[in-house]
Amino acid sequence: YYPTRNSTLETVHQLMDLAAQNCSDRLNALFETSEAYFIRVTEDDVFGMAIEFNTLDEVKDHLTLLLKNQPEFLLLLLTDKNGRVLTAATSEADGELKSIDTSRDSEVIDPGIMGVENDRQVRIVKNDCLKDPTGPSGGYTAVYSFRTRDSAGEPNGYFLAYLDWSMVQGMIGNMVAKLAENRFTTSLISLVDLNTKTIIGYSHAAVSQDRDAVSG
Repeated sequence: YYPTRNSTLETVHQLMDLAAQNCSDRLNALFETSEAYFIRVTEDDVFGMAIEFNTLDEVKDHLTLLLKNQPEFLLLLLTDKNGRVLTAATSEADGELKSIDTSRDSEVIDPGIMGVENDRQVRIVKNDCLKDPTGPSGGYTAVYSFRTRDSAGEPNGYFLAYLDWSMVQGMIGNMVAKLAENRFTTSLISLVDLNTKTIIGYSHAAVSQDRDAVSG
């Protein structure tokens, strides 16, 4: 009995580890690709110049092109230094978008992402972009932020890129499906932000009930 039991447990552990590693690799690749793209498009601060010289119509076309080239992002915003929206571009799949006001002078979706020490950063924040905060997005998203500067080098705004979190949830869903193929049909998977100990992605709605009460 015990040799068979131990062999079965070892096989289970191996399958779980393999599935988890595969999902982790895909998630890491998504974040690394998105971050690399964000760094590349902010190397030349065209956004700060657009704010300074009021060429916002031109920069909106630029934002739209950036979204087409990097579908991992759902929403791009350019704000002034106080977080007021100057121009924006949203994904073509805007059926997924909540009726947010991205018109000029509207408030930025999450002012808390600003006031940062570094010119570039990424944070996991509550996601106000999707209609259902408990739906496929999980209620969270990654926001990449860049502090823009004028020709004198003074901060004059922020460029914000919101990741399409449904891609993260999709990868978790693929892991669940792979486990189900191996008869692990009751598996529950959570993605946890180690900085805040908060569940930011999950495979089952029930997990979200305790998402803000994850202990170390």
